Amino acid sequence: MGYSRREDYVERFRELFERAIMDQLRTERAGISISGGMDSTSIADFAYRLMRVTGSSVDFRTYTIIFKQLISGAEGDYAAQVTEKAGFPIEYFVAEDYMQQVPKAHPEFTYPEPWVIPDQTPEVEITRRVAGYGRVLLSGIGGDPALTLHWSHWSRLLRSYQLSRLAQDTLEYIRAFHRPPGFGLRTHVRNWLRKRREPPVYPD
Repeated sequence: MGYSRREDYVERFRELFERAIMDQLRTERAGISISGGMDSTSIADFAYRLMRVTGSSVDFRTYTIIFKQLISGAEGDYAAQVTEKAGFPIEYFVAEDYMQQVPKAHPEFTYPEPWVIPDQTPEVEITRRVAGYGRVLLSGIGGDPALTLHWSHWSRLLRSYQLSRLAQDTLEYIRAFHRPPGFGLRTHVRNWLRKRREPPVYPD
């Protein structure tokens, strides 16, 4: 369904965004894993305001994973600015502290497929914490893929000879963002050059 005004898309998105959070928040106790980005922090801010509207006591806690050695960044700083402004508490988990732990010989559980060792990822500890006081754990995972037109979108249109749709979407993108879309040419070239190099040598 298309709208005649760009503002209508914003209004409709806000309506669906708030409804999706309300569907999950039928409780007075909840937690959320947030980063310094817009997805999780936007969810956290609205969820907290929604819970406080009820007038009852609210137990809303936020958790942020930070890196101190492997990755340089300001995730924790940005998350702290949001939580300070919104007024809910935040707890930090240093990723390296978990990655360096020696796995248990008999862990409480393992994932149903090869993924990560539970004791070596802070996400599992966050889940444990929230399970101790509530039944809702929110996150902002999925926002970027849902709202970003990946280069494969344009590639798919080109391969299926949908040239009119390709032109229409390109014009709409330029009108919305005032720049042409990224078609991934640099990424293709970079990956092609990487494949031609010798594979990296890993330690024993």
